[in-house]
Parts: sequence; C-alpha cells; structure tokens
Amino acid sequence: MYNNNLSQTNLFLLALVCLMIPVVADAACDDPASPGVNWLGCDKSGLDLSGVDLRRAVLVNTNFTEANLSKVRFRKADLEAANLEGADLEGAHLVDVYLVGSNLKRVNLNNAVLDYSRLSRADLTGATVNNASFIGVQAYSANFSDLDLSGVTFYKAKLQEVNFRNAQLRGADLKETVLSRANLEGASLVAASLNKAKMDGAILIDTDFTNSDLRQANLSGADIMGANFSGAKLGNAAWVDRKRCRFNSVEKCK
Repeated sequence: MYNNNLSQTNLFLLALVCLMIPVVADAACDDPASPGVNWLGCDKSGLDLSGVDLRRAVLVNTNFTEANLSKVRFRKADLEAANLEGADLEGAHLVDVYLVGSNLKRVNLNNAVLDYSRLSRADLTGATVNNASFIGVQAYSANFSDLDLSGVTFYKAKLQEVNFRNAQLRGADLKETVLSRANLEGASLVAASLNKAKMDGAILIDTDFTNSDLRQANLSGADIMGANFSGAKLGNAAWVDRKRCRFNSVEKCK
C-alpha cells in the first residue's frame, strides 16, 4: 500500500514537471508569411515577399539572400544571425527588430526604418542606405565602413566601437550618439550634427569635420591626427585633453 501511494505521488510530480516545461514550437518553413510565424533556420532565399507582415516573427538563422523584402513589416521580429545578403529591404519597417550578428551585406535599405533595433556585430558591407533611419539603434561593433550614409539619422544611437572607416556621413544626424572607441578614420562628417555626441577614445584620424556641429561633444582621449575642423562649432566640447572648450570656439578649442 505504501509503495503504491509512493508510485502515484511520483507520477503526479512527473506530470507536474512536464506541464511546467515550456514547449518550443518547431519551425514551420512551409507556413505562409504572417505575424509571429516561426521560420527559424528556413531557406527563403530569392523569394518575393514584398509587403508581407512578419511582425514578431521568429527568423533566427533564416536565409533571405537575394529575397525581395521591400516594404515588409518586421516590427519586433527576431532576425538574429539571419542571412540577408543582397536582399531588397527598400521601405521595410524594421522598428525594434533583433538583428544581432546578421549578414546585411549588399542589402538595399533605402527609405527603410530601423529605429530602436539591435544591430550589434551586423555587417552592412556594400549596403545602400539612402534616407534610412537608425534612431536609437544599438549597433555595438557593427560594420558601416565605406558606406554612403549622407543625411542618415542616427539620433541617440549607441554606436560603441562601430566601424565607420571611410564612410560618407555628410549632413548626418548624430546628435547625442554614443561613438565611444568608434573607428571614423577617413570618414566625411561635413556639416554633420554631432551635438552632445560621445566620441571618447574614438579613432578620428583624417576625419573631415568641416562645418560640423560638435557643441558639447566629448572627444576626450580621441585620436584626431590629421582631422579637419574647419568651420566646426566646438562650443563647450570636451577636447581630447579633457579641456573644456569655450562656448564660442570655432575650428580650434579655446
């Protein structure tokens, strides 16, 4: 009798444990595009998915190479380590999307909105990003080197250790961005807005800041060898030697 009761108790506990274990749904690669669809690891390369709704979709490690994803709604989707090389994302809505470690080489991001998305370690080599928006993105150690980012908005973005080497950032909005230890060697920031930007420890070798707004920016510890500050507003900026520039400083920190 005692053993029987003990067996029943064990079975009850086992059933209870099983109920407590979360069930992870298998990827359903044949399911149609829809909000919340699970395409984990699926091959969607070369497909025309323009305009579909993939909000909150599970797209981890999904292969979207050369796919037409123009105007797709990706809000809150998980695209970690997804392969989007050569994909057309023109006008796509990528707000609050997880793109950590994703392959964005040669993608078309013209007119795309990536506000508040996470792009850490993403590779955008060869991408086109005309009129794209990156407001509030977190892009630690992402690669934007050699890209034409003229006029692009990065307002309040966290861009620590990002590679902007030789990038064109003419007229870009970089107000209140965090560019600590970022590589901006040879980049053009002509007429860019960098008000209150944090560039401490950044590589600014041969960077062109002509007519840019660096008021209240932090350049402490940055390497500015060969940098051009012609016409740049430096009022109240923290200079490379941690000296505070006077409010009316232009071109030189006084």
